[in-house]
Amino acid sequence: MASRKDSKGRVLKEGESQRKDGMYMYRYREINGERTYVYAKDLKKLRMKEDAIRKYLDEAIANNGNERTVITQLKISIKHKSYRQSSLNTANRFIAMITQFDFANIPLSKVNQSLCKEFIKGFNAKYSQQTTMRALSYLKAAFHEAVGDGLLRKNPLDFRYLSMLTQNVNPPREGLTEEEFDSLIAYMESINHWLIPHTIFLRETGLRIGEFLGLSLDDINFTEHTIHIQRQLQTRRDGTFFISPPKTESSNAVIPLTNVAENALVKLIELHPDTIDFDGAAHLFVLGCKNSCLIRVSSMDTYYRRLNEKYNKAHPEHPIKITPHILRHSTPAHYFKQGMQVPFVQKIMRHSESATTMKIYTHLNESDIAGEMKKIGMR
Repeated sequence: MASRKDSKGRVLKEGESQRKDGMYMYRYREINGERTYVYAKDLKKLRMKEDAIRKYLDEAIANNGNERTVITQLKISIKHKSYRQSSLNTANRFIAMITQFDFANIPLSKVNQSLCKEFIKGFNAKYSQQTTMRALSYLKAAFHEAVGDGLLRKNPLDFRYLSMLTQNVNPPREGLTEEEFDSLIAYMESINHWLIPHTIFLRETGLRIGEFLGLSLDDINFTEHTIHIQRQLQTRRDGTFFISPPKTESSNAVIPLTNVAENALVKLIELHPDTIDFDGAAHLFVLGCKNSCLIRVSSMDTYYRRLNEKYNKAHPEHPIKITPHILRHSTPAHYFKQGMQVPFVQKIMRHSESATTMKIYTHLNESDIAGEMKKIGMR
């Protein structure tokens, strides 16, 4: 955009203008956000007034900003957002991450780009690029709100920081191979572990654990051999339960059940005969009930962590990682290996794009690829 100039051809700075009668004007906002104007007959006098205004505003901002730290501003900003409970839980997790760093306790008036860059470097050394970008998005929004409240002159995160971040800090997400899954089930059968039907059902359907715990009897159609995924069971920070919709719009869907999944579902109903009426709906959480109590997502994570420890102790030569979500990661490769085409696997996984199914959740090893080559006559 071309710079504005006065009648003598001099470039005017931001906020400056010259009226038709030759008078110069400077427009700025007071500490309370109110728009204010000052005038001068010549540009030199106007800029002297501007310098005095900037000094006054800096002092006022410092006096206010010293009373509020980065983490306090972040909490205030998040509190002002209309988040769903699940999104609020996520935001609170990022608050906990950021609180680990000294940056969280710096007064707003002291925050600058150098300190932001130092924080970004330290945060990214501990967390992945994606997690770092998410944390910075929360902070940038909080600083933007502080600017609007007159606590900052400008947003200290208004610069290009993507090039600073290292990529793929976390290892790629991988599911269990067919051999690993079969070995796991065999071990669970040998010790008569109660999670056998849960494990089979999760791998066969690709459900997220909250969706699994949120299933009701009304969602199951044994005649059509389908289940309807339309809610998640989640937990607030205070331990109370609440219902939320599935993660994405495409996640709300009816998916078919294989014979293996249906047999596991029958065993699950036998294992969890109790139902609980919750949130205005009847017969909820046939899978999420244990001894007439709802099961938390965190509890399922704990059950699988204990199973993981037992399995790896019994198989030190080939340890594996087992979580409910890793079972979801195992689902696409399981069906691809059986010859199912991408659109059908995508429907089971309820991904909005097939690229997600292929890129993130496909885990084929060298023996899988070699087997496919032999099918088409290549040696």
